[in-house]
Amino acid sequence: MNSDVPVAFDILLEEIENTIDDLSQEGTRAFQSRDLVAAGQLAEKGEQITKFRQKIVDLQEEWNSIVSGVNIRERKTAVRRRSKDKKIKRLQHGLRTPQRDYYGPILQSLITLRGKDSVTEVLKLVERSMKSVFNKYDRELLPYDGKPRWEKTTNFARMDMVRLGLLSSNAERGVWEITEKGKRWLAEENECYDQYRGEEAC
Repeated sequence: MNSDVPVAFDILLEEIENTIDDLSQEGTRAFQSRDLVAAGQLAEKGEQITKFRQKIVDLQEEWNSIVSGVNIRERKTAVRRRSKDKKIKRLQHGLRTPQRDYYGPILQSLITLRGKDSVTEVLKLVERSMKSVFNKYDRELLPYDGKPRWEKTTNFARMDMVRLGLLSSNAERGVWEITEKGKRWLAEENECYDQYRGEEAC
């Protein structure tokens, strides 16, 4: 079963963890500056987000059990066992290339592919065009499926782009398709870049 759902869960959890880290750092700064009210509010928010994260983890496990046919309790036991055997190092906020930076390469790849093509073909062109942009964190292989982080980020960027209307929400499964809005967006971005190279205000 091909699905973007596992990708969404993986990157959503990473983003939530980054948010928790940011709140923790803000709380520490507030405490050090003796702003106890702000520190307390940040701590409470961090606790709420941590509980929310657990709900997402539970939903992820439920989804995995549905698609694999494995009992949820058995699945959780297996996950805990894998976690003990292999520690997953959380990526700090700001180390991977931002999702927004993928929009242009994704749209340009689809233009090259005559407007639409399979996710496999799009990923090939995105990797080629962003080769010099990817850092070691983008290229890092993720422990849960062995795929590079940039692939997951590309998929998550695609979800944002569908929501923004840059990619079609009606494309067949496994196919990405640019919309007229996406073409206009790319043209404006390219025009802006050309102006920047010409040292004009964008």
